[in-house]
Amino acid sequence: MEIRGQIHVLKSDMGKEDEGWAYLVSFYPLQGVGPAPHHTCHGLDELRRFLGEQLHIQGDDLDRTLKEAKQGKTRSLELIANQDQLQECGLI
Repeated sequence: MEIRGQIHVLKSDMGKEDEGWAYLVSFYPLQGVGPAPHHTCHGLDELRRFLGEQLHIQGDDLDRTLKEAKQGKTRSLELIANQDQLQECGLI
């Protein structure tokens, strides 16, 4: 079953620059009850892998998300994903 919603990525104050800042990824379904617990990525490389390999976010969307996350901006983008995929990622 496909679920439509939004992914929110934000830079957390958990972590330190030399250890890789923590980035929190949450999925907000358009229908249903609020977000599931967030997934934490440590550093931009881990965030790139998670978004690209697990959620299949690519190209300009991925580049812009990483750029804005690094700057400390919250980034939201639409995502349509399989329920099993979201469960494997811990986002539902």
